[in-house]
Amino acid sequence: MKPRLRLLLEALVLLLIPFSTGCGPRYQIPTEPAAALTEGEKKVELAQKAEDAKSTQAAQAWTEAAGFYAQTASTYPTQAEGMQAGLKAADLYTEKVKNTHTGWITVRNLLRQNPTSALPEKQQLEAKRLDLEARMDKDNSKSPFYMAMDLLVRLCGGNPTWSPVVAVFVLSVLVAAMLWPLQKMQYQSFKELAKYQPELKKLQEKYKGDQLLLSQKMKEFYAEHGIKPTAGCLPMFVQMAITLVMLQLVWMYQFRFSQSHFLWINPAAGTVGLTWPGFFKGIIGHNLGELDIPMLILYAGSQFAQAKLIPPPTDPTQAEV
Repeated sequence: MKPRLRLLLEALVLLLIPFSTGCGPRYQIPTEPAAALTEGEKKVELAQKAEDAKSTQAAQAWTEAAGFYAQTASTYPTQAEGMQAGLKAADLYTEKVKNTHTGWITVRNLLRQNPTSALPEKQQLEAKRLDLEARMDKDNSKSPFYMAMDLLVRLCGGNPTWSPVVAVFVLSVLVAAMLWPLQKMQYQSFKELAKYQPELKKLQEKYKGDQLLLSQKMKEFYAEHGIKPTAGCLPMFVQMAITLVMLQLVWMYQFRFSQSHFLWINPAAGTVGLTWPGFFKGIIGHNLGELDIPMLILYAGSQFAQAKLIPPPTDPTQAEV
């Protein structure tokens, strides 16, 4: 895989993350909150009957019931019925659908839409949020990724506010140091190929009418001059693997990042972001454990700029990639 293509793919994947969340079926929610709760109860009854009958449709029925309650909550977020629906959705997602994370997202978003509410349901939502976070953090703590990040945070002071920030910085420096030899190897490979560009172009021109023969002549040319055209591929795969590991480290430790902030990534800015319209609503993370769209855009932009700085491949059989 060419470096430009790899970097652009990484940037594209990261930018698509926001659009892949929150997708799912839409339900017709009654115009009265109480009627919506009644409709939700009917869906729960149908799902329970399917489960009692050991129907293959039981799992789908529970998912629909949970989704209906979650959409009811988002339709009436500031009303008691909407909060009750959110609590019910969280219970169904956790106990029946076995998707605790979606239940937690539902509860968390409701709480953020009701910062000043005095309704008793808000206290229940807060208790549910803490319970779900504790459950998920306990499950995550069994992962080696979590253990590794936790060790690094402890080595950086163990302070819940600033140690995770320092840990991420240290991790970034370590990864950059690990990748430097691989990146150097990659660029040396490209530089080696560049020396033979005139000869390679002559071969391409000479055998342009026969791709099979051109390929054979190219292999012979590489063998004669000791060129390894795939030498730059291994570093790219290693870099991608390390990037995925870093994402896992942060993902598994996300609830321990809840008190850590960086630049604009903080509760105040995140709350303001919830008031923005359309796509911009909620794009600011409240802490380092949450998705922050501006940071993703900056990273994607840096990847695009880096791709532009990389010289085009000198192998004429790959020049169009």
